[in-house]
Amino acid sequence: HTLTLQKPMSSCVLSSHSCISHPSIKHSATYLAQRWFAKKSKRYGKMPKTFLAATASKNAFIAKCAAQDLDLDSKELFRHIANHDDSRMGGVPNRLRRAMFQYVSPQDLNYELPVLRKPEVAFVGRSNVGKSSLINALSARMQRKKEDLAVTSKTPGRTQQVGYFAIAPNNKKKIQAQQHAKNQNVFGYLIDLPGYGWANAPPEAVEQWSQTTQEFLAGRDVDVLRRVYLLVDGRVGLQDLDVTIMGWLDDLQLPYTICVTKADRVSKSEIILFVNELCMRYHSQLHGLGGYQGPIVHITSSKTNEGVRELLSVIDAEFKNDSLQYFGLNTEVEGNDDVVEGN
Repeated sequence: HTLTLQKPMSSCVLSSHSCISHPSIKHSATYLAQRWFAKKSKRYGKMPKTFLAATASKNAFIAKCAAQDLDLDSKELFRHIANHDDSRMGGVPNRLRRAMFQYVSPQDLNYELPVLRKPEVAFVGRSNVGKSSLINALSARMQRKKEDLAVTSKTPGRTQQVGYFAIAPNNKKKIQAQQHAKNQNVFGYLIDLPGYGWANAPPEAVEQWSQTTQEFLAGRDVDVLRRVYLLVDGRVGLQDLDVTIMGWLDDLQLPYTICVTKADRVSKSEIILFVNELCMRYHSQLHGLGGYQGPIVHITSSKTNEGVRELLSVIDAEFKNDSLQYFGLNTEVEGNDDVVEGN
């Protein structure tokens, strides 16, 4: 199942001059971006085209063409999260609010992949993009306590094997890790894949990690692996290798969503510019090029917890195969805080 990475068509290369123009309040991300583009327009002659639409949440955007084609009011997407207090986990799916989040070692799985075909989502990205930190942030929000289950480091390349994290109902009794391979109550699995690109390790080790990721993605059934979340460092934007991976995922016909990390270290206008580029790529694939990039772009920070609730909501949507919830629409009864114990 090993595939050779190839770059996608040159027509997918993104422009460095993109913008947004929908109305917003002063000093918002939109307002700051508009001022930035207004200055640039004097130099380039005209305002670049808008490809994104803002949602009710400042941490999620949707490609404008997708919102139009699906007849969605973008300002209503993720409103159930934006209208709730972040400290009280408002808007997070009920069953995830107190769900158990446990690391499952290869030994616990008998060095095999889970056989029950429970839904999975995978995180992939360049070394040191912040995958493990974001996974720990998701875990902390669900369990309401800080517990670093995924190993983090400032040294790129710490994740060297496929890491499985089980999300299961909290029945007040801690499930032994060895039971996860056959536990039918597991909602799903979150997978931490080895990073690609530069790492502080011998070249042969880096190549082996990349091969591990390729073989896993190429060999996993799409009915099980529901979505890949491609993490991109907001400080540096899309790198050549990121674009290559996007083209590779397109070739594999694996649905993927782009998640911008480390947003706390980037200005709002720079984030908007970058997101518009990503939405422009979605627009291109929708109108002729083809591809499997999702229309939603998530903005996250594991340090400030930005975007964590939105990401939890769409991950749960993948587990339930709920397309409405994936687009940030609330499908739960307001005020119902009961935790569902089964899948």
